[in-house]
Amino acid sequence: VLAFISCVIAVVLLVKNKLPSKKYIVISAVMAIAATVGYQVDDNYGVIIIILLAGGLIAGIPTLLTSLAVFSVMEKTKAYSLLADKKWYSVLLSIVIGVVVGSLFSFVNTFVYTDMNHVWLSTWPAPAIYEVMAFRSVFMAYCVYFSHGEKMKGFSLFTMYFMMIVPHTVAYGYDLKVTVAADVIFGLILAVLHRKRDMASAIISRGVVDVFMLI
Repeated sequence: VLAFISCVIAVVLLVKNKLPSKKYIVISAVMAIAATVGYQVDDNYGVIIIILLAGGLIAGIPTLLTSLAVFSVMEKTKAYSLLADKKWYSVLLSIVIGVVVGSLFSFVNTFVYTDMNHVWLSTWPAPAIYEVMAFRSVFMAYCVYFSHGEKMKGFSLFTMYFMMIVPHTVAYGYDLKVTVAADVIFGLILAVLHRKRDMASAIISRGVVDVFMLI
């Protein structure tokens, strides 16, 4: 349901902003392919089966649509970025930040929430690209676009962060205690990293958590 809502929002943004430049169309396509290939379905017996068709329908298409929409708004508003800066040391910093934050998340996930069956994607390890673009970035892009270039503050800023954090955690159906903990410990930090640094560092952070889960 959440992925469907994200796709609807993406279509609305694309209708209003049109497609991004060819460069970002290619990047969006690569992201969608990566999400499709990496999509995994983990059954109740712990056997992981890679289903490309399901990956395309459930992860690939939402990733493609939301990525196109996010990059379209990004090029128009310059309010956020895929990479904070293209200089090598800035790219390296984003990678380091992503790995460090993701490692800390993995530590918390493994040693603190073991009795809660892992707060994040314990039985459904979808690719980090899919999660970041379809469940966080597109909501950020929507709020940025409809702020009409004005700096968000107060309720507008709260709404943006709320939409980047809460819907995704609520969708897993955990009890209130775990949901709130996930919002504060994981969701808020990822959303701030996403908004204040760049999308790349958020994707890397989330990807590191997935890697630790599969070890």
